[in-house]
Amino acid sequence: MAQRVLRQSPPEASGVPSRVVRLAQIEVAGLFRRFDHRIPMNLDERITIIHGPNGVGKTTVLRLLSYMFSQRFDRLRRLPFQSMTLTFEDRAILEVRRRERQTEQKLPLAAELFFTIRQGTRGRIASEWER
Repeated sequence: MAQRVLRQSPPEASGVPSRVVRLAQIEVAGLFRRFDHRIPMNLDERITIIHGPNGVGKTTVLRLLSYMFSQRFDRLRRLPFQSMTLTFEDRAILEVRRRERQTEQKLPLAAELFFTIRQGTRGRIASEWER
């Protein structure tokens, strides 16, 4: 089966200036209800290696990022974490909080996601929403 590739015109062509904002740090709290991780990105060399013993959540952290940036919130909800904070090079901060709630059948637990974007050196809230 052939795959179709959809192309968009570059941002400059549409009149919107392109802007690349790099991720500076990842923080995940309550991963598997056990681990808290703070991962600073190596912005100078443009590569960061995540390493650690088996079972501490290296792959799960990468899944968190993948599901967040691909907007696959149904999958993000299923991952076992309390919060994820993404700090960008321009000091913008995206915080995702996950809250479990009991369903009527008590199992499985359903989860709600809460998003907050903060900007500026004082961390002023620019936007909040729930999914």
